Amino acid sequence: MLQLLFCITFFAFNILIVTPPSLMQFTKLHTDCNCDCTENCRDDTQTSFAIKTTFEKLDEIDFKSYWEMGRRDSKSNSCHAICALKAQSMSIMTEATKDVVKDIFKQIFRITPGYIQYLAVIKFNDNCGMVKASPSKRNPHHYDFLKCDDFKIENVELISSVNLHDENV
Repeated sequence: MLQLLFCITFFAFNILIVTPPSLMQFTKLHTDCNCDCTENCRDDTQTSFAIKTTFEKLDEIDFKSYWEMGRRDSKSNSCHAICALKAQSMSIMTEATKDVVKDIFKQIFRITPGYIQYLAVIKFNDNCGMVKASPSKRNPHHYDFLKCDDFKIENVELISSVNLHDENV
């Protein structure tokens, strides 16, 4: 009887602490590789992130990964390298990081004549994808965003967008 009570308690406890599986699917992300790019990722609808955009308003092109644009890393077939190419680069944007992130973006995306680049601050709503911290020496606030199969630009909230090289940024 004691063993049965233990088993029931253990089972009930495990049900309570297990997070329900995400309804998001990542079939497209994993079609042409043998990597689990969503490992150590999380769904995040609370945090603000900064991305470089081509226009003042968000566009589908801003969320195309290097992989989707045909870029491959011929030097490395590691899952880390493949998943980085399949992700959209962004930086976490908080009160504590915003000035540093703006400076990093200005250094990475230098002024190009005739080409305006924007720094967009965004939040993801439900069913957009997952994020993973991927800090580097150049950008300790870097994150990867992996789109789910049903990603829609309308599910991304644009908080603000400014010309990256405007003097007031």
